[in-house]
Amino acid sequence: MTAEGVAFKFCTKIPNMRLIAKEYQLQRQISADLSGRLWQAMELSSRRQVLIRLLPKQLQADPASISRIKFRLNALKLAVQESQDLSSLVLPERFVELSGSESFLLSRFVEGDTVAGYAAKWIASDGFFPLTLIDNIFRPVAKILDSPYLKDFVHRSLTPNSILINRSDGVLLFDYELAGVIREQMIKIEPRLLADEIGIIRYMAPEILRGQAASPLSDQYALSMIIYELLAGRVLFDAANINGLLQQIISFIPPDLTAYPPEISVHLKRGLNKDPNLRFPTSSRLIESLIEVSKFEIEGQETYKIKQPESELFQIPKILEEIESAIPFNTIKTHMPKKITSKIIRRIHNERISQKIFFYCYCTIIVGSVVASVVFRDTLTSMIKSLLGYD
Repeated sequence: MTAEGVAFKFCTKIPNMRLIAKEYQLQRQISADLSGRLWQAMELSSRRQVLIRLLPKQLQADPASISRIKFRLNALKLAVQESQDLSSLVLPERFVELSGSESFLLSRFVEGDTVAGYAAKWIASDGFFPLTLIDNIFRPVAKILDSPYLKDFVHRSLTPNSILINRSDGVLLFDYELAGVIREQMIKIEPRLLADEIGIIRYMAPEILRGQAASPLSDQYALSMIIYELLAGRVLFDAANINGLLQQIISFIPPDLTAYPPEISVHLKRGLNKDPNLRFPTSSRLIESLIEVSKFEIEGQETYKIKQPESELFQIPKILEEIESAIPFNTIKTHMPKKITSKIIRRIHNERISQKIFFYCYCTIIVGSVVASVVFRDTLTSMIKSLLGYD
């Protein structure tokens, strides 16, 4: 159960690599589930690495299912072409239909970590998943889920393996719509196969399990579940069988995340509400609420608080305006070398020196520069540079 384009370090290596469509050499099987078998392969004509999702045999024998997959893929590609803001969404390049049981979806290959693997590295090194990463990782995902260009589509199978973090491309979202459509079609053909999808069912919204259609609010539920589990460091629903898992999803209320401020649990519980009408209007609203919470360190212990508005954290322009209104600007310009002033401001920005210290420091420099004679000006400047750590 993985995303289109996810490259795992531990894959099944096939000693006798075989050709498919006379063009693609299958190399490694990455996963196999109801959405098909996902392979890493080489495109012989270009020598590039690609991903091939071989459709299940049962599905390939159903022309109606194949038609629906092809139609949804073409509609998705048209919607993405109309938008300039969906660069983080990775779709299959094309559907290749062959005789027999070899039809497949072709995607570009992307090396990287799933969000679960990325979070595991943070937890291993720091003992927790930093709240500050929610902005960088999940804002792009929410932007896709809420895109007006995709209003006729739903992800349907959002899991931690659907989100990939790549060094050059940043955060990428895979498996959009199509993997979920394939699973739905397979379950219609053989309902008993649902029991094999425990890893996907964990992230399904209760209304879907009750027979309602998937919606953007269902995706918000899955997104909330992913974030909750990353912060908790464990899966929320851990029943060993399908019946127990379904019961947990429909009736179990998630416990508070006591290691984080209460606002985190409040927001995530709203996103995980059993009633979709009581969730956030959009996934972006959920993420915006969560990123208001940031991590900071006090006395060597990791604690958390609601982040103050940036304008209150550091207001250099406002402070400079107050100083310049009290002391003529020409005086500042004459007695305070511009190069030193800019270096001081940059250092204050970088080290986030408090407003009060900055105000006193700047006033002392200005007053000293005004009062000191031209003879002692160079000496005073050298002292200031030495104090601030500039050679």
